[in-house]
Amino acid sequence: MSSNSNVVRFFGSRRSCADCNLRKECAWREMDERLLEGLEATPELFRRGERLFHAGDALRSLFVVRAGAVKTCMVSSEGDEQIVAFHGPGELIGLDAVADGTYACDAVALDTSNVCAIPYEELCARAVRNAGLQQHLMRAMSCAIKRNGDMVMLLGKKNAEQRMASFLMARSDAQRNRGYSASEVTLPMSRADIGNYLSLAVETVCRQLTRMQADGLLEVHRSMVSIRDLSALRSLAGGETGETPARRAAL
Repeated sequence: MSSNSNVVRFFGSRRSCADCNLRKECAWREMDERLLEGLEATPELFRRGERLFHAGDALRSLFVVRAGAVKTCMVSSEGDEQIVAFHGPGELIGLDAVADGTYACDAVALDTSNVCAIPYEELCARAVRNAGLQQHLMRAMSCAIKRNGDMVMLLGKKNAEQRMASFLMARSDAQRNRGYSASEVTLPMSRADIGNYLSLAVETVCRQLTRMQADGLLEVHRSMVSIRDLSALRSLAGGETGETPARRAAL
């Protein structure tokens, strides 16, 4: 980490990934336990607003979110921030640094977050000897590339309503993939952060959420969104204009 990073509190010594009690929610959850033997990570705790790393820092570790949430963002020379991604439990952070050995973004905790740091050089050395681990890392990089492509399509081809619906569906799908409810979605980021990520004004984000609630698609309770009609929301995210419950009732 760079010398101007916020102080990080280490709350545990290095732990074996194979024996971790949170592995089912980790980036390694699909891997055979035998392939993780000997791989260790250091749990670290970050408060809201603290940085895991800064853009330009040398790549030393990849990070896996155990609990909480992290945003990665780029900051211009004028100080303007552009959010690149949001990362929840089980997601791998720092893959963009593999290209030239330095992190391309800042990584900032959105709330109190439990994160594991995995030494990159050690991970690479193990991957050379471990085909399963190597394939997993390649798959993680491929997923990151696909997400970037999806984001280009989202910003270039979809309107504000579709962007908001796509964002909520992505959060819903991520929770379902971790074994949690797809209908109860937590939004640890601010409305301003959502707007920054989707290239929408914060007023537009609030207006879209209010409209979707009025249409019976969801209910909003601060950072919690209860999706009432997953099918309709998914159709809206895909650009379809099917009837919502409120619109059907009005007929």
